[in-house]
Amino acid sequence: MLGGMSWESTAVYYRIVNERVRELCGGLRSADCVLRSVDFYVGRLRERHRLDVTVPDAADRADVHRIIYQELCVGTVTAASRDRYREIIAGLVAAGAEGILYGCTEIDLLVGPEDAPVPVFDTTRLHAERVVDIALGRRSVQTVPGR
Repeated sequence: MLGGMSWESTAVYYRIVNERVRELCGGLRSADCVLRSVDFYVGRLRERHRLDVTVPDAADRADVHRIIYQELCVGTVTAASRDRYREIIAGLVAAGAEGILYGCTEIDLLVGPEDAPVPVFDTTRLHAERVVDIALGRRSVQTVPGR
């Protein structure tokens, strides 16, 4: 399993994977896994999935990065940062975004589906659940995230 941008979100990955294994296999089962953490994330949404991707402007991106690396990666979650992310999400929706992709595994430590008026794609949860499905030989199940 590939970890998140920091151990904070990797811990969430590990928890979700083991919760899903317990849910599907029962009892005191836990995942048989090897965990590796690395420092970078490369998105290929435009090339591989042909999505029309809208990203925050430079000032918003600076706040997103600051909050991720100076707060979330060290386990700090504040109401002010949550409010700032909500503003950025609202701006993306106003610009036409039909969904919000948490492109960093730390973001779900701060905001959730209730913080956006459009569907949210939580990469931490999506990755962790898919890892379990692959490990257990389950067919892919397509789901639309709830709001």
